[in-house]
Amino acid sequence: MSEDQFWAEYEAARKVTSVGGELCKFSGACLPILAVALAWNMFFTVGALGGFTALVIAFLLALAGAPIAALGTIATETKRQRRLMELDIKYR
Repeated sequence: MSEDQFWAEYEAARKVTSVGGELCKFSGACLPILAVALAWNMFFTVGALGGFTALVIAFLLALAGAPIAALGTIATETKRQRRLMELDIKYR
């Protein structure tokens, strides 16, 4: 095994992503944006009281989006670590 091959595999292992992880990060980022957009719409269609309730729900959905995005990050990082460990075992 050549050193160039090792470094090529190393860079590939560092850049690997998880499809499920990326989907979780995307949905975790979109959830607060969608919630605020719906709350904004309710504020102008229902009125101030309904809008306030919708803003509270939007805030709670924004808080719910953070763990989903974190789960996606964990999934991607776990896959990268596994690939790097495989590389370490292969070239040891």
